[in-house]
Amino acid sequence: MMRHLLTIFCVFILNVSWAQFECETLAKLPDKLRESSGLVFENDNSFWTINDGGNGPYLYNIDSSGKINRKVELKDHKNYDWEALHLSDDGYLYIGDFGNNANKRKHLKILRIKFSKLIGGDDFKVKELEFSFDDQDKFPPSDSQKIYDCEAMVVVRDSIYLITKNRTKPYDGKIHIYAMLAAPGKHKAKRIMTYQSGVKNMYNGWITDADIRHQHLYLLSHNKLFKIPNFAQNPLVKRKLKTFKLCSFSQKEAIAFGHGKRFYLTDEKFGVLGPKLYKVTLP
Repeated sequence: MMRHLLTIFCVFILNVSWAQFECETLAKLPDKLRESSGLVFENDNSFWTINDGGNGPYLYNIDSSGKINRKVELKDHKNYDWEALHLSDDGYLYIGDFGNNANKRKHLKILRIKFSKLIGGDDFKVKELEFSFDDQDKFPPSDSQKIYDCEAMVVVRDSIYLITKNRTKPYDGKIHIYAMLAAPGKHKAKRIMTYQSGVKNMYNGWITDADIRHQHLYLLSHNKLFKIPNFAQNPLVKRKLKTFKLCSFSQKEAIAFGHGKRFYLTDEKFGVLGPKLYKVTLP
């Protein structure tokens, strides 16, 4: 969750530019979702979302008009800093409680729910996956090593891939990917790959969410979409990172692919911008 609003506003003024991928606004989200930070597509008129840290431990089901149709509380679980939602191919919904702005959290967590149980009613169980980054030994590390914030994850087969949010000073433009087992228990997330985004401004390069479509990994930032082709085939093979401009600058925090070439975004409320639900179609 970003709090450097004045700085972001200045960056926004300097970086407004309409882009290759146009965003169609589907809905203005209600104030209860002013900090939407994760998104899952169920169908064209049903989405699941969450708020990030400082809000309650709730999952929200909304339609394409932004109306909240259902609010589900995860009892006995705290929203320390929920930052991502992902629905795996085997039907589990993962909630990433791993926001780590200061890079000093020692105990990070992912919650897992059987999605069919969730949409079927309130009779569902929440499993916990606890983890830490295996190469972090200082909490917080030095400014040049602040790579341990996280707002993005995807699941490929039996592994969770975490794409961290780079807060290095000076900003080095790198994107780091970690892997851990997608099973309840305690884990170490190991760094498997680093990409150089080539982005010099961290507000344009910060990775705020991710999703998989046709084996390709898509990474979201406030005004860009990064693509790692064929990531799911073998995440250990380094690919050529592709970069696309995306709409105009706003605090985009969530991405979810739907049918065909369509994907959906939400952004957080920032001044007169957001919170909104958008639809984008890949060319």
